Amino acid sequence: REQLETAYVAPHTPTEEVVSQIWTEVLGVEQVGRHDNFFELGGHSLLAMQVVSRLRHTFELEVPLRTLFEFSSVAGLAQALVQYEEIPGQIAVIARLSQDINEMSENEIEKLLQEKRALSIKG
Repeated sequence: REQLETAYVAPHTPTEEVVSQIWTEVLGVEQVGRHDNFFELGGHSLLAMQVVSRLRHTFELEVPLRTLFEFSSVAGLAQALVQYEEIPGQIAVIARLSQDINEMSENEIEKLLQEKRALSIKG
């Protein structure tokens, strides 16, 4: 963080938190704040492709690679993703669900999956 011009500011929204988590994993850094710049954290075009792929998978969106180049902060990118929603509000819903799942224990996740399987067998 000493090399960055901005002080760490935690993500403010569930969408920002998901984007921050993706960057943390792809860049291999400890934490990513909402104002941090992807490229200043060591990002480059190959890593940008990984981020876009994860965004597509996580939010079920078609996100062009150029979006990360145009919006290179967590806050900017999280806000820009809304333009790619097919259903208004889908990103916020998915981000909240992702947060909920991340806060669950392995046992809680397994129980939820078993309940889902049982419902699909009955239906």
